[in-house]
Amino acid sequence: MASASKKADTTKLILKPVTTLNGHGDYIRSISYFPDGQRMISGSQDKTTRQWDLKTGKEIEGARDVCECEVWAVAVSQDGRWVVTGGGNWIASGPGELKICEVETGIVKTLEGHSRTIFYIDISADSTLLASGSDDETTRIWNLETGKLVAGPFKSIGWVGAVQFSPDSKKVAVELDWGTCLEIWDVQSQKLDVRIGKPTERGIATSPIFWTNKNKTIIAAFEFNFTADLDLFDQTKTIYEFDAVTLETVGVPFEGHTKFINGLALSVDGTLLASCGDDDTIKLWAFHSRQLLASFDVHHPLCPIFSPDSRQFVYATNTKDDYKICICDTPPDILAQACVCISLTHLLFRSCPNILFTDHCTKKVSQQEYTKCAHLILLLIIPLTHCYHCSLMQLVVPLLGTVNHQFLLCQDLRLQETCNNPLFFASANSFAPLLARM
Repeated sequence: MASASKKADTTKLILKPVTTLNGHGDYIRSISYFPDGQRMISGSQDKTTRQWDLKTGKEIEGARDVCECEVWAVAVSQDGRWVVTGGGNWIASGPGELKICEVETGIVKTLEGHSRTIFYIDISADSTLLASGSDDETTRIWNLETGKLVAGPFKSIGWVGAVQFSPDSKKVAVELDWGTCLEIWDVQSQKLDVRIGKPTERGIATSPIFWTNKNKTIIAAFEFNFTADLDLFDQTKTIYEFDAVTLETVGVPFEGHTKFINGLALSVDGTLLASCGDDDTIKLWAFHSRQLLASFDVHHPLCPIFSPDSRQFVYATNTKDDYKICICDTPPDILAQACVCISLTHLLFRSCPNILFTDHCTKKVSQQEYTKCAHLILLLIIPLTHCYHCSLMQLVVPLLGTVNHQFLLCQDLRLQETCNNPLFFASANSFAPLLARM
């Protein structure tokens, strides 16, 4: 197993909400933004979904939906056309409830098929498909336009707690039980590609999972060594990144929680990861470097989510007779520290100026590669300002040539933004003068 994630010198901090949304009468289980970032929908075990005007901080009149069952999942399509809700009466058992509402017309379609509670739903990036996961041990794929089942049911070996489409909608990742089993299914062939772990039938975790690094990896809270004799909440305390083809772990894990991780959120640009735990903390991590940027004391947090622009961070708190949604401003220094880590982390060159760039999340550098390659450089990108879009960066290059020798070189570099890679070196040849100075 890889070594632990980097721990920053974090102090105990308190998140101060700028807006608090009150109204639900039971556990809030799911929150989703509308694409414009001005509205939000939440689902609760009080059997309602509520929509919120974030400018006024009040519930939108007439938009509340009273359901027959507890609501465990809500989602809004990226084009804003569809709102989907899922749930069921978990303790009492019975069929799950799954509904699609077309926002403009208000037309609602009820989808039937799941025999038990629906705990998680996901809408494809192109807003055409819906994935639903249930403790009936199946995942189903639906057409949002027609409401028809188009793939599945995919039969798993345990209760389905989370489902997530790959960005190209060709695959769906499924996490089971207490975060102890992970599966990848091919949507077109409807066959299982790969599976790791085993079910426990001891509980169901609904913490989200995310595809990262352009379909190549998956991030999830996971337990490799589940022990039936231990308390459930003393397990599944670590976040891992998995290769999407083999489900082997990639890079170092995110370690820091002391109790069960009940929620994850990833910023839209993939640079900032948030986790909620039953240790009554919310932690913010730089995704690419694995560095813990901040840890906040929050009583019983659930359902973390970032706003579409990542400038705000949202979570729910659920205590007896006090169920609310808290909206906080993401600290600017946290955003800055996370964003700069999207830059290159490994630079491997075999002969000047031919330089190969690889991403830390997909490139495993073994000790053998260290000895074979005479020039292996690990890049650490340090911002000169707090502005993520600033093109002036400082490059610190530790040269890993021998055990006792390091060579540090600082040089200002001009970076250019592209659509797919916000921080992209204008030319590999720009490193030629740097290498010449070595």
